[in-house]
Amino acid sequence: MTLHKLSDAFVRKEDLAPGRYSDGGNLYLSVNPAMTKSWVFMYSRNKQPRREMGLGPYPGMSLSMARQKAAEARSLLLEGIDPLDERHRESSHRYTVIGKWPFPYDMVRYDGSRPATEADEELIALYSGDHAPDRSVFKGVAIDLVGPRRPNVARWESFGWSVPSENPRQVVFDESRRPPARPKTDDEIREAALKKLSPEERRVLGLQASAA
Repeated sequence: MTLHKLSDAFVRKEDLAPGRYSDGGNLYLSVNPAMTKSWVFMYSRNKQPRREMGLGPYPGMSLSMARQKAAEARSLLLEGIDPLDERHRESSHRYTVIGKWPFPYDMVRYDGSRPATEADEELIALYSGDHAPDRSVFKGVAIDLVGPRRPNVARWESFGWSVPSENPRQVVFDESRRPPARPKTDDEIREAALKKLSPEERRVLGLQASAA
């Protein structure tokens, strides 16, 4: 088995074509059409269909870290344990974090969590870069994570990210959920307009002072 085919310089390249690049030992660097990168461990057991286990987005998950994760997965396979099944057994707590760039990827490692979906993984890759790719990352975003335990809310907040799913007192305002305003009646509109008139304007219009 040939290992460590890739280099840090290669992985850092910004012009890699979309596709998958093997590092050996079932570890692949995946580059999607949006040019975000992530690590995938691909394997099969007992002639069953191939399974793919996401290890995390790059650069948050570095090449050396991905190799370590792949080595752990290979060890499980040697013991007759399916890495994905083991992850699902250990990871049972799902929570949401909300914030803006930069995403504190160290918190994912600290909590022992992972992206809940591929879409969440792509968001982390977009928000965890050393440089903001565009202005969109300065808007708040919600990312779902799954881990073996409850997250450290205070530590997340120290990085400017909230964990509303763990704190019922935190209310995330959603403009789309604002209840529609009750339409004003003609009398209410007229009364509001009259209140804006000065005494002189009301006198010229022949309005009584009590109408204001």
